[in-house]
Amino acid sequence: NNLSSLYSKTKRQLTVYHKLYQISEPSFSWAHFVLSNIYGPGENPHRLIPYIINAALTGQPLRFTSGNQMRQYTYIDDVVEIILKLLPSTRGIYNVTNPTVLSVRDVVSETIRQVKERYAIEPTIKFDLDDRRDIEMKYLAISGNKLQDKYGFSCITSIKDGIARSEEHTSELQSRV
Repeated sequence: NNLSSLYSKTKRQLTVYHKLYQISEPSFSWAHFVLSNIYGPGENPHRLIPYIINAALTGQPLRFTSGNQMRQYTYIDDVVEIILKLLPSTRGIYNVTNPTVLSVRDVVSETIRQVKERYAIEPTIKFDLDDRRDIEMKYLAISGNKLQDKYGFSCITSIKDGIARSEEHTSELQSRV
């Protein structure tokens, strides 16, 4: 498959490198974790969910692409829990992701629904941005079946619950300022 970004190409190269290294059977444990979109408390404020929460709370209009891109969103606590369980003795390449694939518009809508419910505000929303690099990749998802099949591990936090936790953290930080 042709890859549209340097980021995607380097991820593929690193994975191939680790796969070749694994074949050489090194004498130590190692793991390479391929992650989907990670979100949660402490996330960069310019990423999707914190951007929505912060812009809505400060009265800024929210602007997005059409939101038709399909993505996986994995809550940070799920990632940390799995990595901590695997690290002591695991070798190999593992995709760590929530298996649910959502449209970006669905994530935007759920975040806005929770912001409206919690703060009784009505943010201005437009899905009118066209010139964004993330619209090039319409569908971006990975399979976490290897973790599920081999260890019974999966990332289970729903986007609804994860956004609520992220929102609680954001409002907690704002109350301290």
